[in-house]
This record gives sequence, structure tokens and C-alpha cells, in this order.
Amino acid sequence: MASSFYEFPSKLREKITEIYHNTIGWFISTLFKRPSSLLFLGIDNAGKTTLVNKLKNNTNEIFLPTKHATRDIVEIGNLKAQVVDLGGHEAARVAWKDYFYNVDGVVFIVDVEDSTRYEEVSQAWKAVLDLERESPILVLMNKIDLLGYTSESIELDTAFRLDIENKTGVGRMRNPGQPVHVRFLSIISHDIYTENTPLREGFSWLSKVINGRERRAL
Repeated sequence: MASSFYEFPSKLREKITEIYHNTIGWFISTLFKRPSSLLFLGIDNAGKTTLVNKLKNNTNEIFLPTKHATRDIVEIGNLKAQVVDLGGHEAARVAWKDYFYNVDGVVFIVDVEDSTRYEEVSQAWKAVLDLERESPILVLMNKIDLLGYTSESIELDTAFRLDIENKTGVGRMRNPGQPVHVRFLSIISHDIYTENTPLREGFSWLSKVINGRERRAL
């Protein structure tokens, strides 16, 4: 039973390994100066594996939703990455607690287009806050293009952004003193080679918080 939680399709494992091998040379290595551990989380179909492929080769191959909890740990250079995709049911989210040991930062991805699952996202967000009360969290509100927005136009619609943040729980539930950074974006629409995109800005923020904490700890 437990082994099924850690089954990871070989194709997806290979893609995740490739992304970090390709990314570490120019992107990750410039951000994370010291050994760091990141945890990618979210309910199924949020866009985590699409993000993996985007960071890997800047293409927009989209993966089918994952039906079972999956995890892989990839260590390259200073970065240790755990990529976790859990089915939306509550029993699967119980396994999340096993993934938070010695985590420096969390990337929480949300599918903003699927409003029927906002309550499910809210429950998952609460579980993350209960399990990790200190590490910085980068929240990527994904698929804004399906709602007719670009990264520029959505910044002008403050009411919409606040509404989404409240409905998903991200705007309502926070741990005191825990850094949280929210970016609205479309993973498939962003070019990671371009400066000042929400995707690059988000990871730059995460690295600065992690690196700053490590310097203060020395």
C-alpha cells in the first residue's frame, strides 16, 4: 500500500531529472548559492508537471493529470528538489507530512480556471500551512490565460486577484511571520528566458528569502 504512494512513472522521472540538469547550468545555479531543498506541491492538474517541462526546455508540452500521489527527489548542484503531485482526495494529502523534513522553500501551484475545486485547494493550502510554518512559500496562480488574462492585464484587476486569493484560502490563511509571495501567471505562456516574467520573478524572490535566511544563520 505504502509503495503505491511513491510510484513514479519512469517517463516523468526522466523529464524531471532532465529539467534540473538543464536548468541548473544557467537559472537555478545563479539563484541558489548554497544547498537548498524545494518542495513543489498542489492538487492534481494544477500545472506542476507542465512547469517541469517549461523549465526543462521552454516548451509547452502538457501532461495528463496524475491519478496517484507521486514523488521524486533530484539532487543537482546545490538544489535538492522534491516534486510532489497528489490526488485531490483527503487521504492522499495525509502523505504530505512526510515531505516537509528539512525543506527550505515551497512552491504551491493553483489552477485558477477550475473554480469547482477552490474549496479543495483551500483545504490543501491549510494543510501546507499546518505542516510548514516557517519556510517561504511561492504561490503560482496558474492558467490565467484560460480566464482571458495576461500577466500584465491581471495586475490591473486587483479585485479579481483578491477574490481568487480569498476563495482559494491563500489570502485568508497565513502563518504569522511566514513569507508568502503570490504571482498570477500562465505557465504555458511565459518564456523563462525573458527577464521580469512572473515565473522568473517568483523564483528570484524565493531564492533571495532562502539565501538571506542562510546568511543570517551563519
